[in-house]
Amino acid sequence: MVGQFLVGCIVLIVTRWIYKWISQKKCSAPGPPGLPVLGNILDLNSKFPFPQLDKWKNEYGDVYKLNLSLIETVVVHGEAVYDMFVTKGDAIAGRPKYGRLELMNHGEDIVTRSADDKWKAYRKIAHQGLRQYGCGIPHIEQICMEEVQDCIQRFDRTGPFNPYDDMYLTVANITLIMMTGERFDKNDPWLERTARIEKIGAQAFGIDGVYLDMFPWLRHIPHKRGDLFKNILQELQDYLGQLVARSKSSLDENNVRGMCDVILLEQERRKDTANAINDGTVKGICHNLIFGAIITTTTALNSMMAYLLDYPKVQEKLHEEIDRVIGTRLPTLDDRREMPYMEAFILESLRYMSHIPTVPQETMRDTTLNGHFIPQGTQVWPNLFSLHHDERFFPDPWTFKPERFIDTEGKLVPADQRKHLMPFGAGIRVCVGEQMARVRMFIFLTTMLQHYTFLPGSPDNLPNYDPRKGIMGAVLKMEEYEVRLQKRI
Repeated sequence: MVGQFLVGCIVLIVTRWIYKWISQKKCSAPGPPGLPVLGNILDLNSKFPFPQLDKWKNEYGDVYKLNLSLIETVVVHGEAVYDMFVTKGDAIAGRPKYGRLELMNHGEDIVTRSADDKWKAYRKIAHQGLRQYGCGIPHIEQICMEEVQDCIQRFDRTGPFNPYDDMYLTVANITLIMMTGERFDKNDPWLERTARIEKIGAQAFGIDGVYLDMFPWLRHIPHKRGDLFKNILQELQDYLGQLVARSKSSLDENNVRGMCDVILLEQERRKDTANAINDGTVKGICHNLIFGAIITTTTALNSMMAYLLDYPKVQEKLHEEIDRVIGTRLPTLDDRREMPYMEAFILESLRYMSHIPTVPQETMRDTTLNGHFIPQGTQVWPNLFSLHHDERFFPDPWTFKPERFIDTEGKLVPADQRKHLMPFGAGIRVCVGEQMARVRMFIFLTTMLQHYTFLPGSPDNLPNYDPRKGIMGAVLKMEEYEVRLQKRI
């Protein structure tokens, strides 16, 4: 009986999919042929799909469509990515309803919700928190510097070591201080819990579990990936619930300790109004601001440090600029104006690593891209990994070269001339924490390079990080490596 019931359910689901596929409006873009029902899904390497996506780009152009098990998906490359984010940003600002993401915060957040009026209100609350808490960027700079100084002390070692955990601790503490006003020691249970959720969450939401997005009910059938997802989902909700409850129990409008307090005060202000927000929304926004910041910034800094080892001449130029502009005093954000090479190094690192290779979106109304009709409700994948390695915009794209972002006068290339670099996205869905991330990266790298020369753990063991060999998960990561340090000051 159970077997017959399951077969019946599967037949019903497939029949519904086929009916929906036949009856819905279709995208007019070209695309590769595929198998019946399955379409092109077996043609994609789930571990790293971008080489195949590039092959189809060369055959079908910058905008083409795929059939992924009766889900029509448009893949976007080149100049069309900018058009998608900016020119057509309002029309392509939705989020596909992936099963795992839907279950995470039930759409009550910034990352997973489509750009409706509630989403705009959530972004406004997040921006308000960034502006109000500690007067914005200056206070963020102060927090970053204090934590980086602590990391300098932890880096003071004689032998080779893996730098990731120390960088993680620095970024996590910066983020948690901004959110809650609390700082945690390295062995604090709360910080260890944060790290565990981030690490296991990256596995649970990795590309290997994509079938749970299509069939989320499979998590109820005992198996390793489903159990992992269920467990981390429960732990994440417990973590966020405790974080919000701790802040709410001692909330004082005259003593705002962090952004969580700002969000809770806004919740109180909206109470009993048409725009009220519940605890689920507070937890969702906090989740985005905490874990989104930690995993992306730590991953980026980890890759940047690897590039310092792989390209020692680049590191020499960074040292020269730091010595000339800063000397031995503490770096400040104002130094960025006089440090174009450091800024170019950060930009080139973000381009080369492309640690956020794509962010799927969805059309909120009928629209067009490159002259192709795309109906409402269609998934759209901007291939940022391809864009950032497209020789039409970045000549010799697989060469790490910060100089590509320096003009003939030795200044940083203006932002309007590097519009094809989109490590934080663009348009109305641009990352809400972009400015925070840029502050963290500049302060961390400048201060560390002021104090140390970074060397490989052993002379014949360079990271040699090529993002085409990256590890796909929530972000694109690299293999672990070791460093040795020489003091400079």
